Amino acid sequence: MKRLTAILLAAVFLVTFISGCGTTKSTEDTTASDADATASSLAALTGKDISTENVKIAYSPVSTIGSTTEVSQQAADDVMLKYDNVDIKFFDAGFDPTTQISIVSECIAQGYDAIIMECTDEVALNSVILEAEEAGIVVITTNQNCSCIHSAYLSNNSYDAGWVIGQLMMEDLGEKGDVILLDCPASNVASTLHGKGFQDYIADYPDITLIDYANIDGYSQENANTTMRDMLTKHDKIDAVYAMSDDMAIGVIQAIESVGRSEEGILVYGSEGMVNGIEAIRAGTMRGTAWGDRYTMIYMAFNMALLFVDAGINSVALGFTETPSVSTPFKAITQDNVEDMIPFMRYSALKS
Repeated sequence: MKRLTAILLAAVFLVTFISGCGTTKSTEDTTASDADATASSLAALTGKDISTENVKIAYSPVSTIGSTTEVSQQAADDVMLKYDNVDIKFFDAGFDPTTQISIVSECIAQGYDAIIMECTDEVALNSVILEAEEAGIVVITTNQNCSCIHSAYLSNNSYDAGWVIGQLMMEDLGEKGDVILLDCPASNVASTLHGKGFQDYIADYPDITLIDYANIDGYSQENANTTMRDMLTKHDKIDAVYAMSDDMAIGVIQAIESVGRSEEGILVYGSEGMVNGIEAIRAGTMRGTAWGDRYTMIYMAFNMALLFVDAGINSVALGFTETPSVSTPFKAITQDNVEDMIPFMRYSALKS
């Protein structure tokens, strides 16, 4: 009964998302008979019984260094608590596509059932991801996508993050000022849309000028610091800076302090709601960040992978022509609401 339920749930999931992303037919054409047909075809596939058989899942974020890994680990631990036969291992890509390619290749060789990953490059990983799917492995990307077809893509909506910060910044600046954007690495711009969301929002404000822009390699605090130092030399007047990760925002704050311009009141905004960003907001050195519920997203990714494994499906088995995607929104965090939001962030280092 449990296995039949998983297959039926998979059928519903697939009909819903295939319709939504246009892989086979429009939403208007989807009927109950489609679900019956999908369930029938799924029943012919051979999966694993996730309640009794051993299941191996790999998780490879762009880096395991940083406070967000703690939250992802909590999600993994909670899944393994439910299924004592499921083993989830973390693999550090170190922001390096070559390293991540090797990780995926090794997971294929070791017969992993599913791989959850943040792609360090949206193109470089395509071949090895396709190889994994062809081998029957479920590949689900989170936050940073690849451009090839795979089982699913889950993300906190990065475009929404940029939009949220744009809205907050316009309120803070009174809709006028000179601003700087430090965006994600150039290799991730197409799928990590913080910068685009921000630029689209501020485009409606004629008295806002984007005076400088840069892509920061490796989302690095150090690289953001170096870049911001150069920009501080170039620009006598800067009203605000949006850096698309809190690590980068901390680098910006350090640069401003190091050149003696802290008294100018330059507003600094980040993204992701990391521990260092939350602490900086509490201290008043960072104006705000955009927080997405990472725990729920990663927990959902692991459970979705188990559903696919149980039903014996992935993008190849079902002939996907697009990757189904799910996204969740961001919320602005400032000193006004940070204490209320901390319990939801699940960081052991932060206490209300």
